[in-house]
Amino acid sequence: MNTRDRFVDRYQEGHTPWVHEKPDFNLIEVVDNWPIQPCKVLDMGCGTGTESIWLAQQGFDVSAMDGSPIAIEKAEEAAKKADVNVQFLIQDFVKDTISNVPYEFLFDRGFFH
Repeated sequence: MNTRDRFVDRYQEGHTPWVHEKPDFNLIEVVDNWPIQPCKVLDMGCGTGTESIWLAQQGFDVSAMDGSPIAIEKAEEAAKKADVNVQFLIQDFVKDTISNVPYEFLFDRGFFH
């Protein structure tokens, strides 16, 4: 079983200890303390969309991808509830062609670990 399938299985089983409600403190610190203005951003491996939604709330133009359809479905529901626009994509960052390029800011919270 490949890595993508393992993550999809974990979402199906409900065993997702990486899912969190608050945006990563490192992302908040970078946006707040570095000269990163709202721009076109890609969130790789967005999971349930916590950081993507936060970035959209800060005025960023956000595209976000994950290989799990279940994660993307949850992310879309959360974005709707938060009343923000995020383009969520079911894609594999490593294997699939990335659309809407170029991006000015890329965010990763655990995809490349």
